[in-house]
Amino acid sequence: MFPFLSSPVKIYSNPETVKINVRGKETEEIKLLDYISEKCPSLVGKNAVYYPTLWLPSGHLQSAYAAFANFEGIHLINYERKFVETPDGGQIAVDWTPPISQKPFDNTPTIVVLHGLTGGEKRSKQILETIEDDTSSSEGSTAVD
Repeated sequence: MFPFLSSPVKIYSNPETVKINVRGKETEEIKLLDYISEKCPSLVGKNAVYYPTLWLPSGHLQSAYAAFANFEGIHLINYERKFVETPDGGQIAVDWTPPISQKPFDNTPTIVVLHGLTGGEKRSKQILETIEDDTSSSEGSTAVD
């Protein structure tokens, strides 16, 4: 639509990337980057491009909007938070909806939501709407943030 507003998507990861357990027919261990590449091919390669909304074209405006907008009571989404330890001693918080304890892993599509500075408890309206719409549909997706 407006190519001058677009930005390429680039995933950076530690060479010794964290491994996650994926439950299917058998539990297998897979690198997080490999899982994202397999399940979200639009995030890797030359076609991985981000197009922001016209009314919030920069990350600065998006962060300011998310920080000051009031989303209280609009989207009530139940999350389950898991912590992932990284090889360099860091820690990543991963929020699942619906909670893993209520809906164990299966072949349901997984939506990976990557947010900016105001992620976690202060998600943007677009992220909340996407998660709510996709996880409550008849097909029922799983979202991870």
